[in-house]
Amino acid sequence: MAEEEVSASQEVEMGEARPLTPAQPGQAQASSAGGAAKAMDVDSGSMDARWRDIYRFCKHDGPMALYEAAGIEAGQEVADGLHACKVLVIGAGGLGCELLKDLALSGFTDIHTIDMDHIDLSNLNRQFLFRKKDVGSSKAETAARFINERVAGCHVTAHCCAIEEFDTDFYKQFKIVISGLDAIAPRRWCARPSLAPPPAVPPGAPS
Repeated sequence: MAEEEVSASQEVEMGEARPLTPAQPGQAQASSAGGAAKAMDVDSGSMDARWRDIYRFCKHDGPMALYEAAGIEAGQEVADGLHACKVLVIGAGGLGCELLKDLALSGFTDIHTIDMDHIDLSNLNRQFLFRKKDVGSSKAETAARFINERVAGCHVTAHCCAIEEFDTDFYKQFKIVISGLDAIAPRRWCARPSLAPPPAVPPGAPS
């Protein structure tokens, strides 16, 4: 069993990163690692293919998209706003790798990630944006480079530092902030009221 795991690890390590440039939008394609990992193809010429699931929420009112309370009318403008907004993922480990992949393949193009940790050999079994050659490197920088090389039109900016090193103004520049943290102390720090965005006020409501 151990020999099989080592063999699979070596096979993945030999695979070369390839940008996601498909012939058919939405078609799954095996990576060069012998099918050990699969990646969704991205049609950079048609954003509709990348946004088809998010459009369901952006272009139609419903129980999962309460636009009326915020004074927003569902439609193309909402979808365009999401596409252009800045997103921050705090943590680039087990949760962060999945979040970064999902956001990039969903069509978000301006993503930032913060993580002060470096890659350990024990991370490789679940943090799939990293390879054996990356051991000892910054998680944030390695994850950002992996996404930037593979997803056309998406740019991930890495911040290899503690979350406390940034002030409130830094966090408030983002429309969406997602926590990929598992430790209690940093999660409590991120939950401080000073980092919360102001509530949406419908047009005509008293200030």
